[in-house]
Amino acid sequence: MGSQSEVEKIALYLNLAYNKLRKDGGSLKFLTGDTSKTVAVSGGSENQETQVMSFKSAIWIANNDDGITTTMRDFCEAMEVKNAQQLIDHVEAYATRVLEYNTHTKTAAFRATAMPVHGNVLAALIGKEDCTLPSQIKACEAVDTTKLRVSNAASLSKHTLGGAAPKTSGVVFVHGTYDSTNTHTNMHAEQKLLAALATVEPETQGRIYVGGCKAPCSVCGGVLDKIKLKVPQLAYTNPQMAEARSDAGLSAYTASNIRELDVAKYFP
Repeated sequence: MGSQSEVEKIALYLNLAYNKLRKDGGSLKFLTGDTSKTVAVSGGSENQETQVMSFKSAIWIANNDDGITTTMRDFCEAMEVKNAQQLIDHVEAYATRVLEYNTHTKTAAFRATAMPVHGNVLAALIGKEDCTLPSQIKACEAVDTTKLRVSNAASLSKHTLGGAAPKTSGVVFVHGTYDSTNTHTNMHAEQKLLAALATVEPETQGRIYVGGCKAPCSVCGGVLDKIKLKVPQLAYTNPQMAEARSDAGLSAYTASNIRELDVAKYFP
């Protein structure tokens, strides 16, 4: 179901919505106009990355920072988003408004110390007819999230890595720590989603899309490539985005101190 661009649009929307919520002290006024409606905000000062995975009738969401994931779940509940289809419809309705809050410069991405440009390339590609970030990108097509249709059977749920298997329908917010082949401490969102995926017989789930605001770092890219050999229907490359990054002269970000998922353990 859906496409790579569609999961990236959901990830970008939630990422920017969190940053706006945090800046406004949890106020939902920027979406609802109601000054009394708020969400408790937890997590880091700004959201470095949000990743979304979709397959069949499921949408799974994770962030590098689990406190941010908790805030996103509370945000969805406050906006009366109770299932996957309502999340899709909500993003379609509010994406343009939230994209207005991507005020960072071309070289700063979503935060001053974030990966250079990657997030802004995505922001430029989504929902804009005439892209200017970077200037090499021309005539970008808007993403039609209405193509992503799922059942309304399940409500929002939380999954903690290492616990019972997550739901394979509805919206699931993934938290926790994945087992690693190294002793590093920083966890990346897509690897959390992949650890959760390993518990639900991924070979039976049909086409699986995973994507976020930024291109995979060198560690996550390596993990995705290894799992692709085990799960051929896993999709994580957006040709339009790859071309845009190439035109902009971007290369894979080499991250440091990143936990590397133990692929041999999760996907034997």
